[in-house]
Amino acid sequence: QFHELKRALCRAYKHVPFYRALWARYGIQPDDIRTLSDIRKLPIISKQFFLQHRMEDIMHESYPPGGFVWKQTSGSTGEPFRFPSSARHYFFYRFGGGCGGAHSLLFLAWRGISPRYACEHMRIAEIRVSRSWSPQFLHIDVSDFRDRPEEAVRRLEEFRPDIVNARATILVELARVSASIPPAERPRMRYVVSHGEVVTPSQRKYVHEVLGAELYDRYGLEEVGSIALDCHKHNGLHIHEESFVVEVLDAEGNILPEGTEGRIVITFFYNDVMPFIRYDTGDRGKIIAEPCECGIPARRIFVDGRRGGFLNIGSKRFNNVEFEMFLCHYSGSVLRHQLAKVGADKVELRIVPAKNFSDGSAAILQNEFRQKFGFKPKIRVVNHIPYTQSGKTRFIVDETAILTNEE
Repeated sequence: QFHELKRALCRAYKHVPFYRALWARYGIQPDDIRTLSDIRKLPIISKQFFLQHRMEDIMHESYPPGGFVWKQTSGSTGEPFRFPSSARHYFFYRFGGGCGGAHSLLFLAWRGISPRYACEHMRIAEIRVSRSWSPQFLHIDVSDFRDRPEEAVRRLEEFRPDIVNARATILVELARVSASIPPAERPRMRYVVSHGEVVTPSQRKYVHEVLGAELYDRYGLEEVGSIALDCHKHNGLHIHEESFVVEVLDAEGNILPEGTEGRIVITFFYNDVMPFIRYDTGDRGKIIAEPCECGIPARRIFVDGRRGGFLNIGSKRFNNVEFEMFLCHYSGSVLRHQLAKVGADKVELRIVPAKNFSDGSAAILQNEFRQKFGFKPKIRVVNHIPYTQSGKTRFIVDETAILTNEE
């Protein structure tokens, strides 16, 4: 890990003007990083840092033009970010170019199936905006699934995948559509891999009941790919320590003790064309070093939600994470949710219910919501909550501007 960190730091300092100038302001050179903990000497950066600089300053000065691809974040928590990626991860070096997505399949290796075998022999389907797997795998665009869900279900049933990869929102919707057809006609798969959103226990259970699949959760960023992954114990996500340094820090940038929640900062070793070194992900979570029952030695991370998204009610300003942390206690009875501001001081909580949700559940939720946040939302049970172009749920929406324009 330290060897790969030093390699990444030296290449960034030598070839990327942004890092040379930034570290010079702090009086730091790669030689000053002599142990893994010395990484804390380096300044923390964010997407905003990159957006404030010219692209030629933040990428490798002489990287071969055909050696990288352009990617873009969804912009679901702010401004979209377009960046170059050399697309060479640890498993590319370890198993060859056909295993670029192997990090997402590492749970199979932990069960005795090599990433190379999985990439070459297992049937994999994905419901995503952009294609991430090899061409021989089934790709269904999110817009196609949204507009013609029954057709997407039919394609999956015919393809008979071993694995389906999609966001949690899409997996729940896939299960809901499949639940409306006879069990013999439903698509069945061994595993589903979720990414981009925190998975609740009720979602995991529901997907398994309808699709017969074991759900594995993955934490990652578009910028760097998969950072951590579920094991079969489903008790925290094991960090890909061979490819990252992952830190959890307080607001001032100090390292937090194990088990304490804070901001997640990552250093990725393998995007040479545009390095991400001490990059603030915008997410919050905590790291547990205690050994997992599965026997995998890598530390586990628990991601508590995405930072970003605010709701102003009266004189108070609430962060999206506050609501997500509160509503996670109701994950056993709520499959999906959305909080919508529909008036100056009026909020509607839309819920796609699990089987055990009732009028009594709604009343309890309203009262506890008022005690926690000082306002009482109207509870509306719905069959569907629209999702974004990338397949995510917008957990907070402000519809007051729309209502004003309509008036």
